[in-house]
Amino acid sequence: MALIIVITIISSIGLGLSWFFGIQLVRRKEKHNVVLGYLLIVLSLRITKSVFYNFIELPVFIKNLGLAANLAIGPLLFLYGRLLLFPHKKVSRLNAVHFLPSLMYILFCTYISNDAQSSGWRWSYSFILFQSYFYIALSLYTYKKGKIDTDRNTKEWYLILISGLAAIWFMYFLIFVNVLPVYALGAISFSILIFVIAFLAIKREGVFKAQNPRKYANSKITFEQGMFYLEKLKKIIEEEKLYLDTQLTLKKLSIKLNISPRDISLIINRHTQQNFSNFINSYRIEKAKELLCSADKDTKIIAIALDSGFNSLSSFNVAFKALTNLTPTAYKTKYASHLSPG
Repeated sequence: MALIIVITIISSIGLGLSWFFGIQLVRRKEKHNVVLGYLLIVLSLRITKSVFYNFIELPVFIKNLGLAANLAIGPLLFLYGRLLLFPHKKVSRLNAVHFLPSLMYILFCTYISNDAQSSGWRWSYSFILFQSYFYIALSLYTYKKGKIDTDRNTKEWYLILISGLAAIWFMYFLIFVNVLPVYALGAISFSILIFVIAFLAIKREGVFKAQNPRKYANSKITFEQGMFYLEKLKKIIEEEKLYLDTQLTLKKLSIKLNISPRDISLIINRHTQQNFSNFINSYRIEKAKELLCSADKDTKIIAIALDSGFNSLSSFNVAFKALTNLTPTAYKTKYASHLSPG
């Protein structure tokens, strides 16, 4: 009994956070955040049923409404991924078809069997688990397709969300086949996911920020043209090693690409989710990592900073730590030693 109480407390904390984040996100204007908000709310409804089920016998229609919520989670995860990773694409109204199983479960919630001993319930629950993993697979496919268009933090966040939901459904599958005896463990896995979301909301605020296509409205550069110019820009930067120029500016790049500095800035922001400075610094940091690994012990960090295209040691240290989570000295100590003889 004590274990159930502890599990319930942890689950309740997770539910509270989920409702809080869900409501806050639904109130925002960005479509991808609104969908994420609904995903958290629907997931909360599903887990609330599980928490109460540990203590009282729920009416059949309440149990089935919990399963109807379960059937909406996968489609919301998929739709969220489409909006998050492909903000330039319109979402068709035909996507409403994904929610038909959930709607049918709601309409017939008083008639569908929810007796764990009946074969009908086992078949219907098997379908729900299958549907959940079908959308996990579909979301992973969406993640893979979106890898070119989206920055690393956003991709990692979506993958974490997919993995977290996959873990929850796997927990419920193990409970379903009687491998795990404690039903509330599904709610525990949910709480862990919500704690991760809360942590990311603090540490990686950028993944929840608005993707504002309006700021591109006055640009004559289409999305496809932007991708073309971005590849051309990368090629020029890499082949001519322009990132080593400490005085590199948008104006210098605009002359080489024959488009305005403003359009270059918008292209970088739109397609890499970075500003100009961070975009160029990513090249400089890669060069610095090479130099740090090959440098001897007497090489000064300031020399590596200047040889990498930075014009000061302080800006180099800040940029390097932001991209690698290590100081240049710590990176040199950790990796240069691996290349030393013996």
